[in-house]
Order: sequence, then C-alpha cells, then structure tokens
Amino acid sequence: MENNVFDAKVMINDEGGEIEGTIYLGLDIEGIFYLNPVYQTTDHKVYMLEGQGVHFSSGLGGSMSYDMSETYEILEDGKEKIVTKKAKITLDRMDPTTTIVFKEMDQSDKLVASTEIKRGAIPETIYLYETTEYIIVEEYSVRVDGQPITKRSILEMDDSSGSMTYECRFINEKGYAEGAVIQFER
Repeated sequence: MENNVFDAKVMINDEGGEIEGTIYLGLDIEGIFYLNPVYQTTDHKVYMLEGQGVHFSSGLGGSMSYDMSETYEILEDGKEKIVTKKAKITLDRMDPTTTIVFKEMDQSDKLVASTEIKRGAIPETIYLYETTEYIIVEEYSVRVDGQPITKRSILEMDDSSGSMTYECRFINEKGYAEGAVIQFER
C-alpha cells in the first residue's frame, strides 16, 4: 500500500484548476501537524512558506482543512488572461479498520463466496464467480472506546466492463491511513 491521500479531486479548465484531497489519521496518533504550501518559481527553484498547524490529541476526533488559492495574469495569444489555481487538503480522523469482508451474492440473494482481507494481505485482484450479481462489503472497525463498528455497502458490477474496483483504507504503523485498490473481475 502506498496511497495516503484519499477522496482526491482534480479539475482543470481555461480559468485555472483545483485540486483537493484528504489524509486520514488513526485515533491513536497525536501531535501538531503543519500544512506548509510549497511553490516553484519559473526558474524551477522550490520554496516553502509557513502554513497552518493543528494539534490532534490521542483518542479524540477532529478535522482540519487548509485552503489556498493563487490568482495571476498570463499572456496567451497576445491577450492577458486571469488564471486562478486552488488547493485544499484536509486532515481527518478515521476509526481503524481491522478487517474487510467481501460477500459475493447471487441473483437469489444467496451467498456465493466470501473473501476476508486485512492490512498487509490485500490482493490486487479478486476473481468473482460467474453467478455473482453483487457484493456486500463489510468493514469492521473499532472506536477509541473499544466499541466495534460495522459499516456495510453494496458493490454492483458494471455490465459494460465486467469489472469494478474498491479502495481499502487501513491505518499503518505510523498512524496514517494507507490505501489500496482491489480490482474485481469475472
């Protein structure tokens, strides 16, 4: 697993562009986190400015978003044009997922197969049975007070491609969420 930024969105148009994403933290991590903007000049020199910081205490929820934008003029085809670029990064807490179970269900809503995954043992691809119509996803987590949490969702196969994906999130040993994408295929 190597992805630490989730819910990423990128939009580019004639007036500029926007990018945003979320970094999830486990409930046990604590400390002061700083989001410092990094820039690059036209002659490729990189520099950083002082940003904003937030303190997270162990066991507590919390969230922080840092928005920044820059507007400047460029010369395009002999005309001045105003361009705005925006960036947003969010730090947020997540209950640590311990296990994810994928239950393959048939047309009669009967269980066809079940696949359980844990952090460090995530397959790149899960091959589905031909009779699988949909998948029930069960994510098992534990709140800071020790209470178990089960989140359920349903995945349906895209008929045109015959495949689908699911992004798993597990808290690593450093306390940050890491992601992996599982491909489901027939």
